[in-house]
Amino acid sequence: MAQHHRHTFDWICETWGLIASHSGKNTHEWLPKKSLDASWRTMTCCMTPSGHNAHATIYSRAAETIYEIFLREQRAINASEWDAIQTTKAVKNAKEKLEAIRERSMSSILSRNAALRDLLLLELSIRKWLNHRRFGITNTNFLAAVPESAREGDVICVFNGGRVPYVLRRTGEGHNYNLVGECYVDGMMRGEAHASFPAESCERRFAIV
Repeated sequence: MAQHHRHTFDWICETWGLIASHSGKNTHEWLPKKSLDASWRTMTCCMTPSGHNAHATIYSRAAETIYEIFLREQRAINASEWDAIQTTKAVKNAKEKLEAIRERSMSSILSRNAALRDLLLLELSIRKWLNHRRFGITNTNFLAAVPESAREGDVICVFNGGRVPYVLRRTGEGHNYNLVGECYVDGMMRGEAHASFPAESCERRFAIV
């Protein structure tokens, strides 16, 4: 069971690192609350394991608890001056040190009932809704949970009258596309896309083949 928690924590940390890097921030700098909230909503597709809408206050608080542990870890790593490491032996030691820091983070979570509960809350939703999906960032900086088969260059769209976005892939023949699958895009769900992308400037005609 602890190994499952470790795998989830590793994945969450990797995702926050990706968001920080994409935002031009160091991983030990606190992300804006708006970005942090968008991250947990995307990780969980804003859903509970049972299929209900995630309670914003509860999930946001859980994400902040785990994020604070992640930040302490990143600050510990940053203080190690790893950029100066060059020898093979030193790199090996650096990897061992990283593992020790990560284990200390996990021990901090496992030893605190509240932190473990918060991680489990996120973990159950992630395992349910990110199954066969991957985390990604669009070229317009939206956070997304896309099908495993999605790749760079694919297009995200919301069909007229629809409330859920889909990933499409151009076939190379005019305006023809293949349907890759449904996705979650934070800020484009339940009709939100129509406010961010007005039809008069963003609407396109195409064929699904």
